[in-house]
Amino acid sequence: MPKHSASAPVDSPTSPGPWAWQLRLLGAVEARRGERQITHWPSRAAVVLLARLAMAPARAHAREELVELLWPGAALDVGRNRLRQALSTLKHQLETGDSPQPVIQADRSTIRLLPGRLTCDALDFEQLSRSGATAAALERYGGELMPGFYDEWVLEARARLAMQFERLEARPSPTAPSPVLINALPCTWTRLFGIEHSATRLLALVRQERLVTVLGPGGCGKTRLAIEAARALQAPADWAPESSLGNTRFVRIVFVSLANCVDTPQALDTIAKALNVSARDPLQGLKSALADHASLLVLDNFEQLTGSSGGLVMALLEALPQLHLLLTSRRRLGLDGEQAFVLGGLPLPAVETPAQQVALNPALALFVDRARAVRPDFQPADRDWPTLSALVRLLDGMPLALELAASRLRGCTPAELLQRLQASTATPLLDLLSRAGDDPSGPGHHASLRHVMQWSWQQLKPPQAALLQTMTVLAAPARFETVAAAAGMPLARAQDLLQDLIDASLVQAREDRHGVTRHSLLQPVRELVAEAFAAVQAAAARSRVQAWLIERGPALVLAGPVAFEADLGHVHAGITSAVADGQLVTAARIAVAVKRYWTIDAQEAMPLLVMQALDRAAAGTPDRCLHSELCELLAYVRMVSGFGREALRHAEQARDCACDDRQRSLALSRLVWTHLLTGKYEPADDELMEQAVALGRQSGGGVAEAVALRMQMMVGVNVHLDFSGVEPKLVQAQRLWEQLGDPRNARRRALDRATCWAWTGRNADAATALALCETEALQDDDIQTAATSAWQLGRVMIRRRRWADADAAFKRCLRLGWQRSNAYLQISALLHLPDAWVMLGHADDAARLQGFATAYWQTHYGTINRIQAGELRRTRRLVRLALGGARAEALRVGGCGLSLADATSLGLAGPQPGGP
Repeated sequence: MPKHSASAPVDSPTSPGPWAWQLRLLGAVEARRGERQITHWPSRAAVVLLARLAMAPARAHAREELVELLWPGAALDVGRNRLRQALSTLKHQLETGDSPQPVIQADRSTIRLLPGRLTCDALDFEQLSRSGATAAALERYGGELMPGFYDEWVLEARARLAMQFERLEARPSPTAPSPVLINALPCTWTRLFGIEHSATRLLALVRQERLVTVLGPGGCGKTRLAIEAARALQAPADWAPESSLGNTRFVRIVFVSLANCVDTPQALDTIAKALNVSARDPLQGLKSALADHASLLVLDNFEQLTGSSGGLVMALLEALPQLHLLLTSRRRLGLDGEQAFVLGGLPLPAVETPAQQVALNPALALFVDRARAVRPDFQPADRDWPTLSALVRLLDGMPLALELAASRLRGCTPAELLQRLQASTATPLLDLLSRAGDDPSGPGHHASLRHVMQWSWQQLKPPQAALLQTMTVLAAPARFETVAAAAGMPLARAQDLLQDLIDASLVQAREDRHGVTRHSLLQPVRELVAEAFAAVQAAAARSRVQAWLIERGPALVLAGPVAFEADLGHVHAGITSAVADGQLVTAARIAVAVKRYWTIDAQEAMPLLVMQALDRAAAGTPDRCLHSELCELLAYVRMVSGFGREALRHAEQARDCACDDRQRSLALSRLVWTHLLTGKYEPADDELMEQAVALGRQSGGGVAEAVALRMQMMVGVNVHLDFSGVEPKLVQAQRLWEQLGDPRNARRRALDRATCWAWTGRNADAATALALCETEALQDDDIQTAATSAWQLGRVMIRRRRWADADAAFKRCLRLGWQRSNAYLQISALLHLPDAWVMLGHADDAARLQGFATAYWQTHYGTINRIQAGELRRTRRLVRLALGGARAEALRVGGCGLSLADATSLGLAGPQPGGP
């Protein structure tokens, strides 16, 4: 079937009517009519179809022609069906809403635009340029045609319009300023993503400073950033605000790649050739060529030069007072006056960003754009975005890594690619992200991540290389002290070597929100360096980190749970690596050193792999005192993760092995807690709690006593329903925490008191206090308290018959529990969301969710306590009244088949209209 060329004459449309759509294809693909704007299109085919119709609005397009254009090589019946779907989608987009007007006319054989119903900027540009209205045409050209689309006819039309634009720009204008004397910048043909902030800052720096170095690891986009900044200094760019350009005007802008140079003489010759000056005395030739002009010299790959490369820079700057230098390098020069512009990866998507927003993330946008270069039909669905987000986070947002990874989608899905990159082989990223057949020594784009990283690794001195190898055992961004401990060297020496590695772009240094500098390796660097790290040396480094965690762990935890979370990755890795190395007692000592983080501060659920490692450590720890401490911790983390039987077993072992009053008090409190939550509470537990309080008081220190008093409150409320009698115990516990200087746990006892007020009829007071606790806890990053406050507030709102407020409160608890992987918080919220939903008229989803939550609780925690059981019976009765017994039971049984993830998604999304 013949193809219709995109360069065919374009028909003139009838003048647009007042309700015409305005279609933009130059620089973006969007449509506007009045206040309505379309920026997100439902499918690639719909956009391409509309563009084709808009570029030739007066023509009736044969359906067969459009099928071949949109789906080359597709069977005609398949293509016709796809065309019908695309046409239906397009008409729905354009012909609905306020004052709907037909836009597209279609019959059995042809499709066309109705006259006057749509205008197109690309068509306007062509008509203006043909009519001789050069200024208007230049203004109308908003950028390349349909960026991100790579259909054959689009590429042809894009090139044709770009050439037309360049010809118009080249025409002399009597009012134009004197032309800038420039050497051509390298051509770039891929789209830009996430450049605005970095490039704007770089522009300002280049204008103000004479020596600027764009510093970063290979593959982070240094060259592209320098080119785009230089291009913006030639002519304003779309992304560059006018204020960033300032008054500095470079008469000459020259880009020189030093990729094939190894020393200063070669670099001088290369620069001289770029400026067409004499090679007999390159420096003198450069002086003559640039002396009379404000010039910008962009020197790319400056790290390739060995020896006195700094001398070349100083000679150029001293000889040419109007010269500005913009260098790209993996190494800092360390010269006086050098302004380092450190470039990392593209911004990464937050974990919980909605699909509609996450697609706008620069790292993801780059990945998707490059994926479409090898798979033009690649269109991520909502379910794909979490996988794609995990991919770009794994690759640290590094443009080269993203491009190489995207090229692999030619033969696999994103999920399969992620699985391969997370493979258990030693170097999955380096092995996979390479370009077979490329010559790594040749010019052009980097051939592979291994080649990029290998060069930097080979430049290091032995002490620098040794420290970099040591850092491969660190599982999270590390403070100076952690790196020094791993290396077994003085802190000052570690700081000096770290600075060398930062200057070589091999170590990233970032300040966390508490003002602590954290050091980390990009994953490709980690893989490459770990290859050369002997197993014995790695084990020794791990042992030093483990010893440091045991020694410093208690102080790190006392700094506060939020600050400690930055070191939590080291704790997890220290425990699992110690168990893997057969050092079971070491693993136990690490966990006990930071035990307070989980059992007292109760912030983050423990990963299952770490729990399993500690189970092994507990079984292999002969020291009874250490065993008791570890088992009390395991009883807590197992329970909040839904392992009630295991929690009970550990709590009993903690009691049996306790060595002193403090340990016995904590172990008894934990044992009664597990009895309470698993439905195994017995009258004898009252006596155990009296013992726990007395032992805690005898032990001194205040912590064990405060924990026991709080546990007495839980027993009094949930077993004896003595809501007023427990408040003195809470007041006492709150006072103990205040005396210990622990405002978080003091706030938690205030939360407990407010809960008791609600059960004594003081619902308004309770609601006010709980809302305050939730707000203060969130401000303090105390997620456990914030979630529990929201949960209790939801229950209060149920009693106050404020169903929508209850729904919102339970969802806040659910969301926080999900964010923290805390199954106990999640299931607590899911148990009570149906209480609100049934009163809001959504009995179907209430039945499903309650069926799941009840079954999950009974499976993982045991019997539901008396108070909550009564609340659940009330909701179940209301559901049966609304739906009838048979339907309610069917939905309940169906809900039992949900997973925790599915139930959480249902709970956060809210009840669905019309039921399941």
